[in-house]
Amino acid sequence: MPHLVVMRPNFDRYREVSQQMFDLLRDYTPYVEPVSIDEAYVDITDNYSSGAPLDIAHQMQSDIQEQLGLPCSIGIAPNKFLAKMASDLKKPNGITVLRKRDVNQKLWPMPIEEMYGVGNKTAEKLKHYEINKIGDLVKADPFLLKGILGINGERLQRRAKGEDPRAVDPNSAQVFKSIGSSQTLSEDTVDDQLLRRMIHQLSEKVAIRLAKKQAVGKTIQVTIRNYKRQTITRRQTASDYLDATSDIYRMSLQLFENHWNGDPVRLLGVTMQDVLKKQELSEQLDLFNYHSYAQKEPLYETIDSIRSKFGPQSVQKASFLDEEEKH
Repeated sequence: MPHLVVMRPNFDRYREVSQQMFDLLRDYTPYVEPVSIDEAYVDITDNYSSGAPLDIAHQMQSDIQEQLGLPCSIGIAPNKFLAKMASDLKKPNGITVLRKRDVNQKLWPMPIEEMYGVGNKTAEKLKHYEINKIGDLVKADPFLLKGILGINGERLQRRAKGEDPRAVDPNSAQVFKSIGSSQTLSEDTVDDQLLRRMIHQLSEKVAIRLAKKQAVGKTIQVTIRNYKRQTITRRQTASDYLDATSDIYRMSLQLFENHWNGDPVRLLGVTMQDVLKKQELSEQLDLFNYHSYAQKEPLYETIDSIRSKFGPQSVQKASFLDEEEKH
């Protein structure tokens, strides 16, 4: 193939964009369960205030395209299995709603090998018994299926019927290594005050997520995308583990100021890397550090309480206020 272009894989870049995608989804709901580098289950049951499921899906798809430059397919369904099947029905960049009452029309006529959870070897075994379509699996004798596939046969039959009791579990995925947040501006800007405020808001989101996971991190990464859609990422590692907004903001702002070339900015992102659960951290605090942390903790709790009651803008750094607001 004389015109074949071979490119080396960039796994670090894949992982970075994957984390940005999961962080974006967590802006909608904390119930995000990654299942691969580019796929996740998202439970929006508690998010109807943000709009109907179809509206939320369109907004997610738009955000992923706008912020990451990636197309995505989304399946909307009452459980994980049906959502997965729905997401595969329209690719690329499709959105499919699959209700349980539609399973017999949309899923049962499909070849058995197209059912999620049925690999090539399993499909061969089922076809040997004339189970060629998903609908055939539904009608099959449960004792036969158990003899062919063991307990997995019964599980597959239930899913073929549209039944899947599994909940979306954010903690079931592999141990997370980073927590981040990004934001795309409605228009390009060089407004230094606005960009500083954005970095603080993103740092605060990261700190809130760290608190929810009872985690700390050591390396801060800042992502800057300019008006030409050129993206740079820069990171810095602290001497100690961090979890406070003030520390995350200080390092993030320093990275931004050192590496922003003045071009109009379209997107900013702040990510905490080298993340560990607090119980996994074997750091031995000396007396000075212990008192320093202990003195700050009531302040952080009070600020979080005020913001929870009156909104995220109720407590801000004075440096972010306009001159009229300060007086």
